[in-house]
Amino acid sequence: MTLKRLLESLCSVLAAVALFAIMWLTLVDVSGRKFFSASLPGSLEVTELLMVAVILSAQSTDRTVNLVTPEVFRRWPTPAALADAAQEEVELVVKSTGFFRNKAKAIRGASRMLIERFAGSVPRTLEELVEVPGVARKTANVVLGAAYGVSSGIVTDTHAMRVSQRLALTREETPEKIEADLCRVFDPKHW
Repeated sequence: MTLKRLLESLCSVLAAVALFAIMWLTLVDVSGRKFFSASLPGSLEVTELLMVAVILSAQSTDRTVNLVTPEVFRRWPTPAALADAAQEEVELVVKSTGFFRNKAKAIRGASRMLIERFAGSVPRTLEELVEVPGVARKTANVVLGAAYGVSSGIVTDTHAMRVSQRLALTREETPEKIEADLCRVFDPKHW
C-alpha cells in the first residue's frame, strides 16, 4: 500500500469517526433523553450544535466540549436565545473550555449573524461560513463536510499540520498553506 493510499484511508476513517461523534451528540444530552433529531442531519439544530461545538473546541479537549455543548443548548436552544443571552452568563457556562470570554462572544455573535444575515440557517458555503464570528477555515470545513456533505477543503488542525509536515507532504507552517498543499496531494473525494 502506498503512503498516499494509507493517508487516504486514514482520512476516511477519521471522517467516519467524526460523523459517529456528531450522530451521538444529536441523540443524547446529559440527562440521557433525546435532545436533537438524528433523523434530520441537515437540521438547524444539528448544524448549529456542530458549529458551536467546533468553535468551543479551540484549545480544549473533546471531553470538555462534549460536557459543555449540551448545557449551552439546554439553556439557549435557538440561535435567537443564544444571541440574546447575557455575555457573562454564557461565559460562565463555557468557562471550562478555556478562552471563555472570546468563545462566549464568538458563539453569541455567530448566533446573531445566523439570524440577521442567513435567515436562521447555518450557511452552506465556505465563503459565507468564514464570515461568521468564531468560524475560520477549519471550522467551516468541519461544518460543511459533516453537516452538509460538502468537501470544500481538508480540515487542517494542529495534528494534521504536524503529521503532514513529518510525512514531508508540506514544508509550510500556516494552516491555510498546509491545507492548500494537502488539497493538491489528495483526491477531493478523500477530503
